[in-house]
Amino acid sequence: VIGARIDLLPALEKAALQIGAVIGKEFPLAIAMEVSGIPEQEIRKLFSRLCDLDLIVADNNADKPGYAFRHPLIQEVAYAMQLRSRRAQLHSSVASAIETAPWGTTEESAGLLAYHCEAAGRVVEAAMHLRRAALWVGRTNSSQAMAEWKKVRWLLRDQGSDAGVDQLRALASGRVLGFAWSEGLSADDVKPYAEEALQYARATGDRKHEALLLG
Repeated sequence: VIGARIDLLPALEKAALQIGAVIGKEFPLAIAMEVSGIPEQEIRKLFSRLCDLDLIVADNNADKPGYAFRHPLIQEVAYAMQLRSRRAQLHSSVASAIETAPWGTTEESAGLLAYHCEAAGRVVEAAMHLRRAALWVGRTNSSQAMAEWKKVRWLLRDQGSDAGVDQLRALASGRVLGFAWSEGLSADDVKPYAEEALQYARATGDRKHEALLLG
């Protein structure tokens, strides 16, 4: 039913809704404008009509004015109706738009950037943003931080050997090792991370990191 409603939309309104779906359940107006290339006055009219159809609602955020989907299913359907290649292209554009936004440089935005970069196939960039997110959340939530460090390691699994990538691998594995005691991991659980971290630290000649890992 939702798909049929979206299919009946005029082309521009449908495109605006689908761009919003890629951005997220809530999407800032400035990001939607940047990604779509549609002028503010025109895109506001498109979103106003979508509000009238009860597909989205205005989100009066003082810092990031924009819109939100009326129901999560509407976003899911609008997202799924797009070709995978089109979604990847839009995710890349969204990531670039967030990176240039004033709030896009904050640590709180790092996880969001990692998500869009990963969905766009920009894997190394996704891992770098997730590194920032893990460092930030690690101050208050060790469990989430460790999960994100594991994700950094997973994102880089198919990347070739490169000094920057290897250093990030070593850092990620070392951070998992560091959080292991507080998260109840056994010596057997953390052994692969410890060995990998030492391997990359030694390969890159990072003596300081190697000493910290051994300690």
